[in-house]
Amino acid sequence: MDPAETTHQENGSSSQGFPAQAIRAATPGVGRTTRPEDFCGRRVGRYRLIRPLGSGGMGTVYLAERDDGVLDQQVALKILRPDQASDVFFRRFDDERRILASLEHPHIARFYDGGTTDGGLPYLAMEYVDGLPITEHCEALGLDLGDRLRLFLDVCGAVQAAHQALVVHRDLKPSNILVTHAGQVKLLDFGIAKPLASLDQLTRTEASTGPMTPAFASPEQIRGEPVTTASDAYALGVLLYRLLSGRFPHPVGRGVAASVCATLEDTPPPLSAAADGDAHRLRGDLDAIAARALAKSAGERYATARELADDVERHLSGLPVRARSAGWLYAAGKFMRRRAPFVATVAGCGLVVTFLVAIYTVRLAEERDRASAEAANARAVQGFVLDLFELADPDRAGSRGLDAVDLLDAGRERLADLDAEPAIRARVQLALAELYGRLGTYGPAELLLEEAAAALRNESHAVELLSDTLFELGVLRRRQGRYAEARELQLESKRLSETHLPASTDRPAQNDNELGLLAWSEGQYPQAERLHRRTLETRRRLVEQGQAEPQSVASSLNNLAMALVYQGRNLEALPMLEEALAIRRRVFGEGHTSVMRGLNNLALVHGNLDRRDMAAELYRDVLAKKLERYGAEHPSVASGQLNLAAALANLGRYGEAVDLGSRAFETRRHLLGPGHPDTLVALTRLGVFNRQLERYGDAELHLREALGRHRASERGAHPELALTLHQLGAVLLHTGRLEDAADAGHEALALNLEFFGEAHPRVDASRRLLERIQTVSGVEP
Repeated sequence: MDPAETTHQENGSSSQGFPAQAIRAATPGVGRTTRPEDFCGRRVGRYRLIRPLGSGGMGTVYLAERDDGVLDQQVALKILRPDQASDVFFRRFDDERRILASLEHPHIARFYDGGTTDGGLPYLAMEYVDGLPITEHCEALGLDLGDRLRLFLDVCGAVQAAHQALVVHRDLKPSNILVTHAGQVKLLDFGIAKPLASLDQLTRTEASTGPMTPAFASPEQIRGEPVTTASDAYALGVLLYRLLSGRFPHPVGRGVAASVCATLEDTPPPLSAAADGDAHRLRGDLDAIAARALAKSAGERYATARELADDVERHLSGLPVRARSAGWLYAAGKFMRRRAPFVATVAGCGLVVTFLVAIYTVRLAEERDRASAEAANARAVQGFVLDLFELADPDRAGSRGLDAVDLLDAGRERLADLDAEPAIRARVQLALAELYGRLGTYGPAELLLEEAAAALRNESHAVELLSDTLFELGVLRRRQGRYAEARELQLESKRLSETHLPASTDRPAQNDNELGLLAWSEGQYPQAERLHRRTLETRRRLVEQGQAEPQSVASSLNNLAMALVYQGRNLEALPMLEEALAIRRRVFGEGHTSVMRGLNNLALVHGNLDRRDMAAELYRDVLAKKLERYGAEHPSVASGQLNLAAALANLGRYGEAVDLGSRAFETRRHLLGPGHPDTLVALTRLGVFNRQLERYGDAELHLREALGRHRASERGAHPELALTLHQLGAVLLHTGRLEDAADAGHEALALNLEFFGEAHPRVDASRRLLERIQTVSGVEP
């Protein structure tokens, strides 16, 4: 028996509700002695059971496949065990279904649907995760310390997403945390998770008398005391200890009683002392982090998964961790080790940077002393930093200076040692993060925004600044392709604004604008249209009242137009784009980045309206301006290259399209990663260009890679998936694999119908592809 196996303190029977005998009577052949294997091949709802994956205290999980002829999809299907049919377990199953439906995160297994079997047993259909428990994955691949910590951060992100959705998992352990063959973490099994009634209950929920896994259970969970988010932080501490040392913090092979007593009474040995191998890398920071996560008292522990993850991230970045109370020598040593080349440069010849940093520090100190927490002074600090680093801002300097990122890095490092009030410090972090974001340098921006948000949550007078910070972090998450996290951040920012700020503020409209962009990114174009129409109406009113800037209307006009374009309504979108461009030219002048975006979108519409030469010229002009402003290694330049490539392909210049498309793909893969949605767009377009050039082998290679990554991504069904399938079907038709071509074409048609309806050009294109396949082979469309 696995020493971490779940045990139950709660009675699994009930004298009320739907008794187990009635369920067994309604389900012929199902009883306590029935083996899960006996149900393979049976149909449950729209699914057919293939084989059992495992069985726990409440249900049996099967690998199943969708069997309704609409989609080919494998799922993990969980069915309540007949011998557990009671009010208690019906309620728990219903809780799990509601919890899963409320969670959307890249590292949480997705909920698809649920229902009731013919015999009256509830079931859940979830994302099927083909992977290993996180500890086994790390051992099988021999992952080093850094890789293990990065996987652990992904787990913390998933747990924090649950906490933000007012859910405590209560059963975090390796068997519920799988890692796929692609290295992606997936958190499973919310069967004993607890939904909370309000944010207040994140630190006080009712006592735990339910099931638990003793080796990972917190002291308060074992004692039956109130369970909080800090209880999940304890379980994460056990997981961290196991991942890094290979051992549990307490003995687990001597029975449940011994494990429980050790958790309640014994202090675990330091992490570094428990490690089998070279322990020197675990001493210090990681010892302290593990000890704080495993504190007996919840009040002395990390309160949330985010707090724990923040300390791990600080350790990886060479920053002082909050679990250690060492003095200034510790912090100074961290700084010197982290930035040895920078320190040497400043000491030797960095007079300009030293001078700027000195002025920067004096000004911040003046602002802090003059008006510690007032928003006006905080904005003055932000304005100073923006002026100080104006060479790093493309819209101010006109080009990306060679030392722009270095200058920002210098300011960020100086900020790490700055003793400033949280609100003032956060203003500076927000300004720096905005500049990093404009340069396409997302890593430092992410750290700055997360640190600012964490600090501001404890500042009751800084609600507006917290809302701003969450908004910017949400924008960054969207750019990173982390859409579920982005949506949660925007919704939280909007709630804060609507609850605490004057009705005249533009922040809720900005949040709606971002939510519309998220809907657009996920292919939900009608929803994007509704959000952008609402935002446009609000912004026109605010501009008329003098409470918003005209460019906000231009932004909403542009975004609404793009939602229409992707629904095939180009003529309706064209005047909106022209109005938006006129506003931007009037406000910013010809060379501004927003004017470039407006010209780019006009080119798209002209191309859709078969004005091909005009589209190509506009795209070429925009790309030249982007190259001059940003240099070759920038996401916006890659977008310009891909757009021009598509325009050239429309003119029959397929070789040039392949060359430009290849450059765009490589840039996106390097800057954004191979699985980013924008990278997959480039990969599909590269497949299209190769098909048009009749390089069918290369085309199929690109399209199949894009298809595999689409299916493995968190977005699920999406118009880009449909486009990739359609193009793959066309390649297979040309290479004579007609049955495979028909399969791809049928799936593309079903998805296009789902997203666009009968009247859309993509639906017509899918039907024409299937008709061509039928003409060649006689396969029914």
